Amino acid sequence: MKAHAVLLVACVASLPFAANVHGAALILAERGKAAEYSIAIPAKASPAQKYAAEELRDFTEKTTGVRLPIVVGGALGERALPAKAIVLGESGGQGADRPAGKDGFRLVAKPPHLYITGESDRGTLYGVYELLERFAGCRWYASWHARTPRCARIEVPANLDETQTPAFAMREP
Repeated sequence: MKAHAVLLVACVASLPFAANVHGAALILAERGKAAEYSIAIPAKASPAQKYAAEELRDFTEKTTGVRLPIVVGGALGERALPAKAIVLGESGGQGADRPAGKDGFRLVAKPPHLYITGESDRGTLYGVYELLERFAGCRWYASWHARTPRCARIEVPANLDETQTPAFAMREP
């Protein structure tokens, strides 16, 4: 038990959102609990959007042990969203418009949902990786080398609203 507590402290303390842990947050996955969130993608999702959903599902499971289900056609206008959803690639009319910039992305929390939108499909994938880096502690140093820590939970601030546009066209060393 002591080893788990030390691991949790090391994991949470290393993340930039540690100051927000006690404030309002969306808990996307918590070790030892059933999945409350689903990953929603459009019915006509592109291969890149499907891959982004699979990466989010797989890395969430590696870090927390919780496997988030992927819901196809879960965007607004196609069918109702699950009670709690991480919506990929679409704003869903919830004020999470696509960002400017070819590979840019936006992370927007609109409780109880989290939207990850991109100007391009690749932007959506980059948004998923940013979420996993900042809030789960994952790191991708190259296409062949990643670090995936074990964490007790993945949570984001309920007021998260961030847009990023990459400065570089290539993201490989």
